[in-house]
Amino acid sequence: MTAMSSLLQITNRRRAIPLLALALLGLATMSIMLSARHQSQHPVLGVASQAFVISLPSRNIRRRDMYRLAKMMNARWDIVDATNTVDPAVARILSHVRRTREHALIDTRHSSYDKLSDEIDMPFQWPERIEDLAISDASIPAHGSDNWHSSPVEAPEDEHQMTCATKDFTLFPYSPDMPDWLILSAPRVACWQSHVSVIRRIVDEKAAGPFIILEDDVDMEKDTARRLRALWPLLPQDWDIVFLGHCWSNEAHHPPLHPELTPLFPLRQTHIHPSNGPKCTHAYAISRAGARRLLLHLRHIPFAYSRAIDQALSWLVASGRLNSFSVVPSVVVQRKTDGSDINKNTSKAWRDDLVDGCFART
Repeated sequence: MTAMSSLLQITNRRRAIPLLALALLGLATMSIMLSARHQSQHPVLGVASQAFVISLPSRNIRRRDMYRLAKMMNARWDIVDATNTVDPAVARILSHVRRTREHALIDTRHSSYDKLSDEIDMPFQWPERIEDLAISDASIPAHGSDNWHSSPVEAPEDEHQMTCATKDFTLFPYSPDMPDWLILSAPRVACWQSHVSVIRRIVDEKAAGPFIILEDDVDMEKDTARRLRALWPLLPQDWDIVFLGHCWSNEAHHPPLHPELTPLFPLRQTHIHPSNGPKCTHAYAISRAGARRLLLHLRHIPFAYSRAIDQALSWLVASGRLNSFSVVPSVVVQRKTDGSDINKNTSKAWRDDLVDGCFART
């Protein structure tokens, strides 16, 4: 009887193992489903299906603070590795930019870029299919400058400093005393590549959106989600981009959208305005069509990598290529607690404030 009892116990245990595995699998599946349901019911900062934080892997303190900020805001975001200035991809991109400019000047019977003596408006035209592709569901295969980061190109041994283009394709000769923001530096190219990589990811994953893109040195109003939830219904259906924070521009220039429908907020009133010419890319939201439209513009040669990416976005807004809006005052600001990865001279940096920021007392 003892042997028979032991055999029955072993048999029952063996039968129980698959049942236990099935039970655990069921619990895991239920957990995933509940997590997905929770995310869909609780959009990031009240409005977004996903949020991304662009951050250099070496910025450990900034990354720690962004995780703290996510916890304080009851939000989730993906940390995305930014492109480092010393990444070989940056040098490749700069070589492609130089070659593009050299060929354009030759085609218009001008001397080489290094011998340019005056401002010149170069011939330029946007692709005709941008609008059709932006609003479609079709895949957007690699084209234009998409592969510049991975494809080497021959470049002159003695490369002089390049300047940022303006407007569509206006070039300037380099001068040692020109302002820093007009210098096409490696950090500016690295920043462009970091943002366009996230935008490409959004486009390729084909999620519905909206999406929020943040840089890793920000603070925000504690009630940002509440404010954005109230303001979002005021946007037109065809919006492309909303600047949650901005600099170096009067974004209250145009009248706010539906002020009669805008609720009263505590401490400081917030409105949403048609954008004027916002600079800085530390916090913005993009729609699905906006992400596609942005990618199609930012990869177009010779516009690609031609200047700082915030200058590029500002020009696309000013020239009517993007349907853009700005939250005024900013609900997300740059903290400026350490040095910039882009600008050398920050003595005249734009200063913005919050009335009840998350890091105000930490």
